[in-house]
This record gives sequence, structure tokens and C-alpha cells, in this order.
Amino acid sequence: DGLFHITPSPKDLSLFIKFLQDENKQLASILVMPNSSYYPSGSFANLSASQLEQEIKENFLSYWKVLCKVLPHFAYKVQVILFNPSLSKHFFIPHHSVEILISHLISGLDEILRAEYSRNVDLYTVHMGIVNIAGNPSNYKYLSCPGSKINTALLTPIFKLIMTPKYTRLRLLRFFSGNILFCGKGSRS
Repeated sequence: DGLFHITPSPKDLSLFIKFLQDENKQLASILVMPNSSYYPSGSFANLSASQLEQEIKENFLSYWKVLCKVLPHFAYKVQVILFNPSLSKHFFIPHHSVEILISHLISGLDEILRAEYSRNVDLYTVHMGIVNIAGNPSNYKYLSCPGSKINTALLTPIFKLIMTPKYTRLRLLRFFSGNILFCGKGSRS
């Protein structure tokens, strides 16, 4: 029935949980989407601790806090989709240490959720490549190569993934194609 942006604040979390209970709604999916439009952060040695701390807080810890608070409240299996900004990691692109670190943290979150919440979570990982966004050549603004069309490379596959539990044919297709998606040019290593 809608999209909700949930922050880790106690007020947001309690309002969200109350909404689900009062309205007798079931959450279709939780999307964990860190920044996927990184600029070169510079060499590892030149990265400031405050910049690194801010990136980790915005692109990992805020999601971690929400998931830790929300997941125990579901009496049913909820779909969680982790978007992994793995382009720089897969292609060993220099001067993107923050992006590579966030990618590894998202991969670690995937492993933790599989180990600790396999009964409560239907988990998927989406490796993000380069996509065209609103006429811009790419979501990775420092790259000169154009990306794949966002509708066919990202939006349609994610829509189908979210709708999978409702349709038997989509569930069957997803079963055979696995729980990892590659969206955009260069998303596969």
C-alpha cells in the first residue's frame, strides 16, 4: 500500500510497528539501499576518520539499527533486499575505499542475516552496476561510460522480486535463478 522510509529513531520505529499492528498489514519487503553514487574518495591513506565514520553511519549503521529493531516483530517471513554497491570491489577500481568497505559490510550483513534469521527472512542481494538515471550517463558520476536503462536493468527486476511471494510463476522463476541479482552494466565481476 505504500513505501515507508524508516530511521532508527525510537519514535519512527514505534510508529511503524504500531501502523502494521493497527492496520493489520503485512510488510512485503525491506529494502536496504546504501549510497550507490560514489565519487572517488581518494587513496586510503588520505581518507579522514570523520569522513569514514559518517559514510559508515549513513550507509550501514542506520540500516543495521532498523533491522535489529524491526525484524524480531514479524511473525511471518519478511523479504529483505540488500543492495550492494559492489562495482568498485568487483573491478578493483582504485581510490574508492569507502565504497569497497560499504560493499564488504553489506556482504557481511548478508551472511549474518542468513545465519541468524534464516527462518524469519527471505533474503536477496542485488549487486549494483551502472544504470542511466534521469538522463544522466550513470549513477557513478565519475565514470564516462553509460549504464544500462534503469527500467529494464533495475526497476523491473526489483518490482518482480517484491511481487514474487504473490505469484506462483514468479516464485518458481526466482527459485531457479537464486537469491542474487545483478542489476546494471558491470554488476557481475
